[in-house]
Amino acid sequence: MRQTAILSVLLLTACRLMTPAAVPIPTPGHLPNVDWLAYQDPAGFSIQHPLTWQQLDTGGYPVVSSLRAAPGTNLIEKRVEINVREGSGECRQSSYGAETTGASPEHVLINGADFLFQAGSGIAAGNIYDWTSYSTTKNSSCITITFVLHSSSSGVYGTEPPAFDRAAESAIFLELINTFRFEP
Repeated sequence: MRQTAILSVLLLTACRLMTPAAVPIPTPGHLPNVDWLAYQDPAGFSIQHPLTWQQLDTGGYPVVSSLRAAPGTNLIEKRVEINVREGSGECRQSSYGAETTGASPEHVLINGADFLFQAGSGIAAGNIYDWTSYSTTKNSSCITITFVLHSSSSGVYGTEPPAFDRAAESAIFLELINTFRFEP
């Protein structure tokens, strides 16, 4: 009898320990990325990013950061490139050149900043580079944020890995750009 009582107390205590703590429920307007960190650029802007963001040391611009990509697919890497150019004439993505193809550029407004939106794709020796770019100006600086999905072409591997899910992998890009803010 005493063993049963002790067992019951231990069982109740264990159940209390395993009961999850109250989890705050997001409210309208609650940012899904409150646990993200902020990249702050000396040019006077910031953009939030997930904890898994791995900034590579390039020694200046462009600032290149790697994001977690789906394992086991033909997606080789997923990255963000931040470039700031002083006194440039036309403010637009220039890293991927005119040989790429894509939709016509258009202007979009994000958090009060007017961006030139561009998207395209380029190929090079078994590699595909799908990119989405947002360019804006502050003072005499051209700020360009480019998101890149770098994948392999079919026929590169003896056994082809599954194709990555483009919509799922690029969803974070929209979340990232929507955190862009000019600093006062």
